[in-house]
Amino acid sequence: MFNKISPPFFSHRCDVPLSATDAAGVLYFGRLFDLCHSAYEAALRAGARPLSAYLTGAIVLPIVRCEGQFKQPIYCSDNLRIDLSLGDLKDSGFQIHYHLYRVTDGDLLCATAMTHHVCVDRHNRQRSSLPPELVKMLTASI
Repeated sequence: MFNKISPPFFSHRCDVPLSATDAAGVLYFGRLFDLCHSAYEAALRAGARPLSAYLTGAIVLPIVRCEGQFKQPIYCSDNLRIDLSLGDLKDSGFQIHYHLYRVTDGDLLCATAMTHHVCVDRHNRQRSSLPPELVKMLTASI
């Protein structure tokens, strides 16, 4: 269906909490995905379907692959903007690309990440087609 990175469909702002950093005050590598997932949840909440529908509905959207790369250190209390863009889009799955910018440094790109999600029927655990409202949210910037 779609296999290149689109313009951002959602932007999320956050401050890096102390609890996400190591003893040097730098973002611990695993917490990169906490920040990205918070931005993903905010995008779902802003969509046409309530977030709870993805938690209790007929389908689930597990992450089956992820990757991240740091370009600059991310520090405690940094104010970040996380832009979410659509990567590959197929009938039963999609990729989201995350670009994390330090706002206080003139939108300095500090990290990138990617999550690959598949749509699965909650009851039979088989792949399922993505809900139309989710596809509409993901493709809003295209």
